[in-house]
Amino acid sequence: MLKRDNIMHFIMFNYKPLEKRQIYKSLIILWLSSIVTTIYGQLKETLIPIFIIVDLLYTCLCIKALCNRIVEQEAKFLIDGFLSLFLSIIGIIASYKIASFSLKSSSLSLLLILFILLIIDITIFVIIVCNNIKADKYSGRYTNSKIFICAFIGAVAGNIAARIYLPKVNASFAPLIISSCILLISFVLVAGSLNLLRYCFWKSIMK
Repeated sequence: MLKRDNIMHFIMFNYKPLEKRQIYKSLIILWLSSIVTTIYGQLKETLIPIFIIVDLLYTCLCIKALCNRIVEQEAKFLIDGFLSLFLSIIGIIASYKIASFSLKSSSLSLLLILFILLIIDITIFVIIVCNNIKADKYSGRYTNSKIFICAFIGAVAGNIAARIYLPKVNASFAPLIISSCILLISFVLVAGSLNLLRYCFWKSIMK
C-alpha cells in the first residue's frame, strides 16, 4: 500500500506551474506532428480520422486550461502526459514508415509488435515508479536511470523485430539509422506519459 505522503512527493516531484506559452507550444507540436506523420507514407486513411479526433480533444483540453476551467495541476499532468504519449505513438508510426519505405516492404505485424513493446515499456515504468514511491525516493533529488535503460532495451527490441519482419538488406543505410533513432526517442519520450499516472494519483487523493 502506497503512503499518501509518498504519493504527494511523487506528484510534486520537479513540478513546475503550467504556463500559457507551454499550452500553445504543446498544441502546435501536436498538430504539426499529426499532419507530418499523416501526409507522408502509409496508413493515411486510417490515421487521418483518428488524429483529427485526438487533436480536437486535446485542443478542447488546452482551451479549458487557458480559460481556467480545470485545476492547474490536473491540466498540467494531462497536457504533458498526453503529449508525451502521443509523440511516442507518432514516433513509432514514423519509424515504421521510414523503415518500410527504405526497405520497400511493409508488415503490420511489425507495427503491432512495436506498440506491444511500447505498452510493455510503459508497464515497466509504472512498476519502477510505484516501487520508488514505496521507498519515498521522490522526497528529494533523484534521477531514475532504470527508465532510460528500459527505453534503450525497448528500442533495441524494436529494431530486432524490424530485421525479422522487414528482412530485405538492399536498403539505404541512412534511413534505417534515422528510423532507429526515432524509435529510441519514442521509447524515451513515453516516460513523460507518467504524468498521466500523477493525474490519477492526484484525483484519488483530492476526492
